[in-house]
This record gives sequence, C-alpha cells and structure tokens, in this order.
Amino acid sequence: MSAGCPAELVPLPGMRHGCMIVPGLGLNKSLYISAGADLSFLASAMIETNQMDPASYPKGDFKYDKQGNKVPKINDEFNAGACKQNWGMMRQVYGPWKSMKPEQYETCYELTQNRRLDVAIYKQSMLQFGETKFLAGHRNGSLGLANPNTPDINNFIAAWRWTKDRILSDPEYLTNDVRFWAQLPPI
Repeated sequence: MSAGCPAELVPLPGMRHGCMIVPGLGLNKSLYISAGADLSFLASAMIETNQMDPASYPKGDFKYDKQGNKVPKINDEFNAGACKQNWGMMRQVYGPWKSMKPEQYETCYELTQNRRLDVAIYKQSMLQFGETKFLAGHRNGSLGLANPNTPDINNFIAAWRWTKDRILSDPEYLTNDVRFWAQLPPI
C-alpha cells in the first residue's frame, strides 16, 4: 500500500496530534472491518489504542485517583474492546448483560477476543445514545452522559471527528498501517 502519513496534517487546534506507522495496524483494521466496523468505530479505536488490539493494553485500563496514583478501573468504569468501551454503557445496551451488576464487569472482557461483539455493542451504544451523548459517555462514563458538554469531552469529540476525516482522506487509510493520533489525557 502506498498511502503513508501525509506530508502535512490538517490542524487540530489545542491538541498535540500526528500520524505514525504502526506495524500490524492494517491487519487489525481489516479484521475489524470484516467484523462489521464502520468509520466511527475505526476512529474511536485509533484514538484509544496504538494497534487496535485490545489484548495489548492493561486489562480494564487505568485511571488516576485524587492523589495522582495510577489505579485500575473497575465496575462501570472498566474498559474492554479496541475502543475501550465502558462496562456501564455496555450493560445498558447489550441484552444479555442488561441485568448484570457493576461488579460483574469482567464479563465484558470477552470483547478482547470477540471482534464482532465489540463492533455490535459499539454500534448499539451509538444508536441508543446518539452520537454526541455516546461519545460523551464513551469519554467519561456516567459523568459524561450526565454532562456531555465539558471542555474535555468537546476535545475528545473534536479528536474523533478529526481522526474520521483523516481516514476518509484516502481509502488506503482504512486498511494500511497508518495511525492518526491526538493526545488526550487519561481520565
């Protein structure tokens, strides 16, 4: 594939951003597309993980507590899948998990092995919550769902839209090793 990083990137105001080549990313993009992923999913996954490989990041991810210590996410904050979807939203939209409790969060770790389920839950969440509210909740869980117009969420949405636009700029970006990134602080 010939499309590499563009010589110049469209600016993303207020955020560090860029493009890089990640060996193996093209294969993971292709596998997710085969599992039904759309452009929205690819943009989310590209923001969240370098290789779009959920097995490559710490189980459930992490956050920083009030003292600045790195601690694992649990309960409804737990993340799984290439887009790091949170358990709180997943159990609201996915039928078999709707009756589950926050403490049963490790159930969703299945998304690290099941691309079709990962994509299906992402799409169902987007459909149920609507784009803006979904992205707010995707970024900041129940706090984002309750208050979807914070500066941090607006930056996340801007980065997501910027990433989608970059992927759309050349069809090869759907399946090659190019990753567009925007630096967003972990929350």
